[in-house]
Amino acid sequence: MAAKSFFAKWISIIVEIIEAIIGIHILLKLFGANSGVPFVNWMYHLSAPLLAPFKGIFENMVFNEEYVLDLSAVFALVVYGIVGYLIMMLLGGFGGKGKSRRR
Repeated sequence: MAAKSFFAKWISIIVEIIEAIIGIHILLKLFGANSGVPFVNWMYHLSAPLLAPFKGIFENMVFNEEYVLDLSAVFALVVYGIVGYLIMMLLGGFGGKGKSRRR
């Protein structure tokens, strides 16, 4: 049972890193970050393979002709979170020893 918990923790860490990368991508795009800046360019390249399966699913939303919300990236964030949660559930990352029995 300890091995399942170990893998569930690693899956949790990986999903959190993926969600952080996608979240930063969403914020940079929303506020129109300059892709010529090395950090912004690096983040866009880092998030590209994670977002590739979701590219073009939704149109971007534009607010005040300046702020762009990448809905495909938001959808990817939700999907990665759900998939990570389901994998952790299968590996016993939630629940387990702390469950109480009713009599």
